[in-house]
Amino acid sequence: MSASADVVVSSRWHPRRPQPRGEQRRLRLLEALERQLHGHRFAEVSIADVAEAAGLGRSAFYFYFSSKHDAVTQLLGDVFDEEIARVTEILYGPGDPQDNIADGLRFIVESWRQRRTLLCAMLDARDGDAEARLIWEHWLGRYEDFAADYISTTAVVDPAESRILAHVLIAMNERVLERHVRSDSDRQSADELHGALVRVWRAALRRTP
Repeated sequence: MSASADVVVSSRWHPRRPQPRGEQRRLRLLEALERQLHGHRFAEVSIADVAEAAGLGRSAFYFYFSSKHDAVTQLLGDVFDEEIARVTEILYGPGDPQDNIADGLRFIVESWRQRRTLLCAMLDARDGDAEARLIWEHWLGRYEDFAADYISTTAVVDPAESRILAHVLIAMNERVLERHVRSDSDRQSADELHGALVRVWRAALRRTP
């Protein structure tokens, strides 16, 4: 793996600029939720525990979030933006496009592994809340748009085929990555998953007349 695919997960809860009091309280609640999720399953986390850990009352939680599902969705709201931005840098960077595909997929696998706890919580929210599912599907749609644009520049297919192929590949990524993070798989399994994804993506994007 090249250095370009290294994953650096920075904290979103320590902004450089002073935040208004209301935003500070919201971020305290999100920090508390994140800490709770590292020790408990999503279903086991209570709003009362999150509020208490943040030093606030339940009413403060409901001022900022409509539910646990809403809170965990906000917690991960910028993850997909970060991933798309980083994968764009990798795929369109210098070097062999085949290596760039491998590096981009390595970044995604490592990102999911490092955020395993939060992503499992979001997946639980997706499965238990209609609004969270809509947000998740919106995120996947953005991935598909990105993938379709990339495919159209690297494979000899028409735009309609690019979108269909992007849908299939992103759906595959979603399914296998979800199974990987939910099963608490080890490093060897992650490497094997990465290798399989690389082979499938390279074969799908291979230039053919």
